[in-house]
Parts: sequence; C-alpha cells; structure tokens
Amino acid sequence: MKTKLLTLTALAALSINAAFAGSGSLSTGYGSDVFRRGSLISEDSLQTSASYTTAKAGFDVSVGAQTVHSTGTDSDVYILSGGIGKSLGSLLSVYGGLEHFEQLDGASNLDVVLSADLNTVLSPTVSAARNVDEDQYTFEAGLSHGISVNDIDLSVRGTIGNTDLNNGDNVDYYSVGVGASKSLTKNLALSLSVDQVNSDVIESDCIVAAALTASF
Repeated sequence: MKTKLLTLTALAALSINAAFAGSGSLSTGYGSDVFRRGSLISEDSLQTSASYTTAKAGFDVSVGAQTVHSTGTDSDVYILSGGIGKSLGSLLSVYGGLEHFEQLDGASNLDVVLSADLNTVLSPTVSAARNVDEDQYTFEAGLSHGISVNDIDLSVRGTIGNTDLNNGDNVDYYSVGVGASKSLTKNLALSLSVDQVNSDVIESDCIVAAALTASF
C-alpha cells in the first residue's frame, strides 16, 4: 500500500505541473496474452490504456495508465507510469520516471526507470529499471523500423532483456514482432500486431493483439 500511495502521489504531482496543453491517447483492445519482462501474465485479456504528454520548461512530462482484464482465471493487472523526457539535440532522447505494476492478487512492484532513444537507423533504444524496495533490476535493448504503404503504417521490432524476478530467478528473454496500423478517421486508428516471445521461464509463444486508439 505504501508503494501504491507513493506512486499515485508522484503521478498526481506530474499531472498538476503539466497543466492542460498537450497531447494524449485512449486505447482499448484484445490480446491473446501479455508478455512482460520474460513472463506471460494474462491470457485472453481485454486491455485499455491512456497516456498524456505535455511540454513544460523544455521537458516532456508524461503520465500513463494501463489495465489488463483477463477473460479467464488470471489476475487483472494495473500499470501506472509517469516521468520526464528531454531531447538532447536531434539524435538522442532520454527519459526518467516511475512505473508501478500491480496484480489484483496482491503482487506489486515500483520501479525507477531510465531510458535512452537514438533517432537513427533502426531506432535503437536501451532502458534500465530498478525496484525501489528490492535489489532487482531489468535491462532491455530494442530495435524497430517502420514504413508506410498505401496509408497503412507497417512496423517490425525486436527486444532482448534480462530481469530479476520476485522469486529470485534471473531471466533472459526476447521478443520479435510485426505490426500494422490504419487511420480510420483523423484521430482514430486500428492496429494489429503479432509477436513471438520467449524466455528462460516460458515456452516460446505467439501473441496476437488488436486495438482501437483515439488521439487528442
């Protein structure tokens, strides 16, 4: 509970300081599974997310929320995040923030997250996260590329990572996937994705997802 209150307080402070001049999105969809840091956490789930970003004193202030509601017996999942980003020239962007992950069965983690993105070929990104209560770390690196064909945005991506689980295991994992997105109206888009995932603690799995996203 202490962890959750700390996260909500931090995100509320970010929201207040951000004022109301920015951009955001609302999304709802379905996923055949949810893959997070080497683990499959929810099969056949309805997923919703919201995000908001605004510029403040030369920084990009962002907040986000995601819910995963299982249609089966898996526990529902909530993820809250907030942080500050900064572009350093035309090639490098950095970000620092908090991420709170919670399952309804009581499992929860609060992480400090740092990441860097390069605006170059294949858009490389690296990130590191540390649990604020335990000596647990997560490291990820990824590549992605996108093109537009006949008004359809196509993308391919790959991620490798290493994480410390709550049970003490240290796990390597990866995912590779493709996606397609089509604008239905000016501020509404439909997206489809397929990802192949694997790690030291699961068998290889194919995850299919679809979402409808409204931007504002």
